[in-house]
Amino acid sequence: MIIGFNVYHAPEGSAESFCGYVPVQDGDIAAALAECRALAEAGRELPEHLYETARAAGHVCGMAAPNTARETKEPYEWFGPDGWHCAVAVLG
Repeated sequence: MIIGFNVYHAPEGSAESFCGYVPVQDGDIAAALAECRALAEAGRELPEHLYETARAAGHVCGMAAPNTARETKEPYEWFGPDGWHCAVAVLG
């Protein structure tokens, strides 16, 4: 069962950045994906090279590192203004 989505900016040929986590409320995946798109357009990102720093400190500039333990291997959906944002399902 999908409990949420981790949102990433993953341009081809570049390191990924984590944009945030969006929970699925009341099983409404469509609403969660709409929130993922809004999060992508907001432009806040934690670059991949800061993930370990964020894990050690709890956050970097208010952003936590993604918890990838229960992520699916492939993106659920690609979207965004440049087409390089994706939502990766988190299973529970």
